[in-house]
Amino acid sequence: MKNVLKWVGIVFAVLIVIVFITGNDESKSSSSNASAATSSKKAIKLTENELKVVKEMIHDEVENSFDGGSSQLDTEYLAVSAREMQKVYADNEARGDKIYKGKKIIVSGIIDSIDSSFGDIPVVTLKTGDMFNKVHVNFSKKYRDLAAELNKNQKVKYACVGSSVIIGSPSVRECTPVSVAVDELAEKLVSSANNALKNPSKASEYDKQIILFAKIASVATEDFKTCNAIDQKCLSSAISKYGEDNLKNNEEIKAVMEKLGVEPATLEI
Repeated sequence: MKNVLKWVGIVFAVLIVIVFITGNDESKSSSSNASAATSSKKAIKLTENELKVVKEMIHDEVENSFDGGSSQLDTEYLAVSAREMQKVYADNEARGDKIYKGKKIIVSGIIDSIDSSFGDIPVVTLKTGDMFNKVHVNFSKKYRDLAAELNKNQKVKYACVGSSVIIGSPSVRECTPVSVAVDELAEKLVSSANNALKNPSKASEYDKQIILFAKIASVATEDFKTCNAIDQKCLSSAISKYGEDNLKNNEEIKAVMEKLGVEPATLEI
């Protein structure tokens, strides 16, 4: 319509432009509709329970990974105890910086002291087995008040970013409760899975695994009527009872595998 307005007053030209634009608009509309229809056909539709399971499974696996459990999930965090961190720096500061500085870290340890630095900003130190050098924990601004709730000799674990080393004592910054890091990563992975459902061709390997497992578990449990979403023992038993051949021949599962680009031959129980 903007093109039409540019030619107001020249009737003949207007008519030509209108015809031209209408033809283009119809072509674009037809193309857009065809594209939307194709996209809709490619999209994977999960039941409400299956979508809920995808979210719960992702959160459970992320939480398990941060707790040091067995998982193929890359949390992007390096887990280290205050004692281990201090030892690396004591042996070689350059190596310590290479391993920890600027990296995402889950640091754990026992509180040695709870102090206030300049501007009453709290600093918590963790025991390292070294009488003079401790690991200094600096909280993200939003979580500085947590220091008031802590006690000496309390076991703690935080998600931080490696910082510098001062006179032999390593420090970490922007520290938050591990639960915050868990929620952030889980939200990121759930968003990725949702995008994969809309456009399976762009699904990551992790997206494929979580979506396919949700569908397989759903089929084997009649949309989770017989098992809780994160009850791995129950799900494993139900899937095993349903049988590998039945799963491979199930039309719902076959359709999801096809859209994800997963070969049926690769499906194993």
